[in-house]
Amino acid sequence: MKIENLINKLFETREKANSFHYNIESRSIHIIMEEYYTEILELTDKLVEVYIGKYDTIGDYISIVDEESIKNNDILNYFENAIKCIKHCSDETFNKEEDSHLLSIVDDIYNLLYKTVYKIKVLTKNETY
Repeated sequence: MKIENLINKLFETREKANSFHYNIESRSIHIIMEEYYTEILELTDKLVEVYIGKYDTIGDYISIVDEESIKNNDILNYFENAIKCIKHCSDETFNKEEDSHLLSIVDDIYNLLYKTVYKIKVLTKNETY
């Protein structure tokens, strides 16, 4: 698997969070999604820059959003599935010994994703959205 697949998924989660942010009438979701799409952009940029610093290029990167995945309007389900996909992409892309510095950034991405899932579960449990 290539880094491009991981980058695509990260950008997709940002776009989906932005969509949830605008289209769901829950103040909690509005705030949670804004935090996510702001932070994921910074982390993705950091990952790409460090990757290019080591490997010189990411190839012919073209952003492709998975239309089926983006149709999922169950916020919790969407983010839980995104974590699984990002884990798979990361496992297939990076060598644990040679890319520990890149995996450290991916760990920061997991932290953000799990923090977002936590907030969705706890802060919105009495809300309908």
